[in-house]
Amino acid sequence: MASGTAPVRHNRKMAKLATGATLTRIGTLTDRQAVQALALVVAHEHPTPDADATCTDGQLREALDDPALQDFAPTTLTPSDEGTLARAALIYAITSNPALADVVDEAMILASGPGDRFEPTTVAIGGLVLVVLKTEVKLERKPGGRWHLLLHVKPVADSTLGKVITALIAHFTDHGD
Repeated sequence: MASGTAPVRHNRKMAKLATGATLTRIGTLTDRQAVQALALVVAHEHPTPDADATCTDGQLREALDDPALQDFAPTTLTPSDEGTLARAALIYAITSNPALADVVDEAMILASGPGDRFEPTTVAIGGLVLVVLKTEVKLERKPGGRWHLLLHVKPVADSTLGKVITALIAHFTDHGD
């Protein structure tokens, strides 16, 4: 019996190490590479675009202006760039589903390759992030016509999911510039 469990423990340990290496590599991506890697991961995992992927910036801004998301408001007024947002979403993707580490690794290799292999992302960064978060967050329109984010769980602000929501708010909030 003990010999049957050793490979399982070894595989979990190897998966944890691989995920850690992937997390480290995500931090080294340029903004452009991070957005491209996120687009590749979304295309791999969700080949058919859904409604969240095609949301407009205006819909997302309106949803993020919801007072219920106040706990996730950034502590500074520094806007979040697309690369920061993409890196946060990639980190969330593999921490919530470690099996995606290989997919994220491959996407980073492709995004980091020489030359311009990719056309500009046709789905806006907000849509890409919502697709990654789709099991936790849903963009909905209330009966009065206002957009909001429905959180399936109440994340802690400093959790991986909370950090993605904070980066979304920072990216889509008008900072008066």
